[in-house]
Amino acid sequence: MTVHRLWLGTSGGLVLVSAVSLAIGWIVGQPAMCLVAGLFLFAFAQVRLLAWIERWVESGFQREPDSAFGLGSILAARVRRAFRKFRSREHQLELLVGRFREAADAVPEGLVALDEHGRILWCNAGAEQLLELQASDIGQPLGNIVRDPDLLAYVRAGDLSNPLVVSQPGHGQPLLSIRIVPYGAGQQLLIAEDVTRLQRLEHTRRQFVSNVSHELRTPLTVLTGYLETMSESSAMARGRWAKPIRQMIAQTSRMQEIVKDLLLLSRLETDAPADLDQVVAVPGMLAAIREDANALSGEKQHHIELDSDNQLWLSGSESELRSAFSNIVFNAVRYTPAGGRIRLQWAASEHGAQFSVEDDGAGIPRSHLDRLTERFYRVDSGRSRQAGGTGLGLAIVKHVLIRHGGRLEIRSEQGRGSTFVCHFSADRIVHPARVRGPAPPAATTG
Repeated sequence: MTVHRLWLGTSGGLVLVSAVSLAIGWIVGQPAMCLVAGLFLFAFAQVRLLAWIERWVESGFQREPDSAFGLGSILAARVRRAFRKFRSREHQLELLVGRFREAADAVPEGLVALDEHGRILWCNAGAEQLLELQASDIGQPLGNIVRDPDLLAYVRAGDLSNPLVVSQPGHGQPLLSIRIVPYGAGQQLLIAEDVTRLQRLEHTRRQFVSNVSHELRTPLTVLTGYLETMSESSAMARGRWAKPIRQMIAQTSRMQEIVKDLLLLSRLETDAPADLDQVVAVPGMLAAIREDANALSGEKQHHIELDSDNQLWLSGSESELRSAFSNIVFNAVRYTPAGGRIRLQWAASEHGAQFSVEDDGAGIPRSHLDRLTERFYRVDSGRSRQAGGTGLGLAIVKHVLIRHGGRLEIRSEQGRGSTFVCHFSADRIVHPARVRGPAPPAATTG
């Protein structure tokens, strides 16, 4: 609408000036000269109008420009209206930015916005405190300000799936959890959180569990010894104490298993990974685990199949891998109905190798899958106690895989069974041909 009106006004003015100039020219006998003079005056007026508008804009719209044939007033009104809208929006943006800064500064975590080249675009008060950044650091590469090599390697690696825990510089070595979230066009948001207190609480919890587990071993051993002696007594074995003694023996045995698993889990959580370069003949190990699973199955008569690639070994801790694999297999035996089928498979995968355990049991509701690796988490407490598990098996599996750079995948559907898959990266694979000594016997059995 504005452009249309300006064109109409300009065209009308041009026609009017031309008509008047020609009329005067006919009167004086010089129509061409008068037309040129009129057009020149019209052009001069337009240039003068533009000059006035330029000075008007530069002065902050303090003085109204002259008008020519009404065009100046129309244009000035439009420009003033647009300027007011711009100033209003600018004011709203300033308010929003101010509120955003106040909210960001109120967040206890440190927030740092980085551009696609790793330069600092902005940071909040938390980042100034936790990472010792300053306003003058904006525009500088993060590597010039924060010189922690682990953090810089984490940023360059681009694997942002897990947070990085680093020591905070200059504050008695507290710990920071660093996460990087991509956003926008190649930009990143670095989030730093002080997790010193959480780490101390976690360390205290681990120490408590370890200490309690150690303290429980001795009294449980004493109780087990006395109960076994009592069960061997012919008088008590046939009397009214026979059933209570059997129940007490069963419960103390279960407590000993829990203590053993707690100690193993505590070691996996607190001790540094050691001797993870052993060459593990996984096919032979799985064959032995299958035999143990058949013994555990007993009267349930499960059909346990093993399909194993004999040319696929691993580099790692043999005892830890045996514990992880056996926990998954024994869980399948415990929770699969009598006569059910359990399939064990050890094979190469797209990204390395994988060990899978598939059963045709009752399955697990989807709402429980994310919590199965928590300590003592049970889908059905009564059924789990009846099956005889400790509730720590999958937690042990998770930590063993973490120490070996692997991961656990759980797929299950209620009424259709479950599949547990241990994934290992290609750098863990060892081929028997490169190892001295004979390869294990074939481990493909049904």
